[in-house]
Amino acid sequence: MKPGPGKPAGSSWSAVREQYPDGLTEIIGGGPLGWPAGHATDDTDLTRAVLLAYLRARPGQDVVRLAADNMLAWQDGYWPDREPGSRPTDIGAATRSGLERYHRSDDSRAAGAGIGHPGNGSLMGCIPTALALTDRRRRITESVEISAITHDDERAVTSCAAYNEIAAALVAAPSRACHLWRTPVSRWRGRLTVRVPSRQGGCESCSSRMSSRRPLRCWRLAGRPPLRRRADRLFADT
Repeated sequence: MKPGPGKPAGSSWSAVREQYPDGLTEIIGGGPLGWPAGHATDDTDLTRAVLLAYLRARPGQDVVRLAADNMLAWQDGYWPDREPGSRPTDIGAATRSGLERYHRSDDSRAAGAGIGHPGNGSLMGCIPTALALTDRRRRITESVEISAITHDDERAVTSCAAYNEIAAALVAAPSRACHLWRTPVSRWRGRLTVRVPSRQGGCESCSSRMSSRRPLRCWRLAGRPPLRRRADRLFADT
């Protein structure tokens, strides 16, 4: 698995655009947070935390816990180009809360900022799961559980699961991806082979549900109580 530079480059570019909407021709750093030139954003670093978990996991190791440990190391300054004990240049409130809860509980599955704090932090760093795993059941489960380290609100974990399923489908069939971007939603609805279990046990297209703003129900594979409680009210509103 060798993801290219697109994700960190895009994340850094968005940080620049926030401060310099007309663009730049040199890497200068700065911005509202005083970023050093070429420094990774928090989104890129947290993506790296998940990526390293998959790259370094030995057979039988808990990838979710490895990802959580990497995120905690990042927060505490044990990270490239950082002083141990230093805080990140930027960290979202939900991310900080979820990692503090993990630090107290020492349980990667008893972390997260809680219901009512969806945010987009976990979505920004979830793509390594889509690239690392070919087993769909495991991919959905780990998408949910890794999101829940920091963002365990059902909207956040469901968004990560749906996003990674779409990414995995497009990676598996890249020739179809270019066609989809040029095709109106009304024509490709239901054609992506990304499927999420329905409550009745059947399956229907994830793309069809998203295009019509109907609920996404990935609770059955994920098995997390928050998803079971309010699965019927989940919508893909991104």
